[in-house]
Amino acid sequence: MTLYVPEAETLDRMKRLLDAGRLHTVCESADCPNPAVTNHNVETVPRIYSAVRPQAVYRRSLALLHEVRECGSGILSKSGFMLGLGETEREVMLVMEDLRAVHCDILTLGQYLSPSPVHHPVVEYIHPDTFKKLGKIGHDMGFLEVHAGPLVRSSYHAGRIFSRIGATKTRKGGS
Repeated sequence: MTLYVPEAETLDRMKRLLDAGRLHTVCESADCPNPAVTNHNVETVPRIYSAVRPQAVYRRSLALLHEVRECGSGILSKSGFMLGLGETEREVMLVMEDLRAVHCDILTLGQYLSPSPVHHPVVEYIHPDTFKKLGKIGHDMGFLEVHAGPLVRSSYHAGRIFSRIGATKTRKGGS
């Protein structure tokens, strides 16, 4: 596998972008200055975003993913969201379309599990067949990797995913 190493200018641009969004990178704290994959989870669908992520803005999350993609052609982008918060299947599809529109390469879909009684409640437990169907749809949309299932989390097999697709794999659709 060949690892793409962005130029210093690209990394500086990414850091400015991330700092402006009050985000930090694990790479910086781990002293790993050459990211091959960046991640920013959208978490849920726009209709319930303010209830689930009151500090966040859905369009800003999409803009961040798009900007990271523009920083360097070899940097893969990844996002994910949880199901079972009251979203409809059509809303899930629209989020997947939005993610592909900003050239997101890797997608994770998992079952939301409320961490405490003060957090948003689980509205529905999604059947594994629905996750399987959404995973196939995601692949058909052009995601390089889709992991969808009740137990999938954002970092689900991250190392294996990256080893399989590699940093130099051509993105589908010429993006």
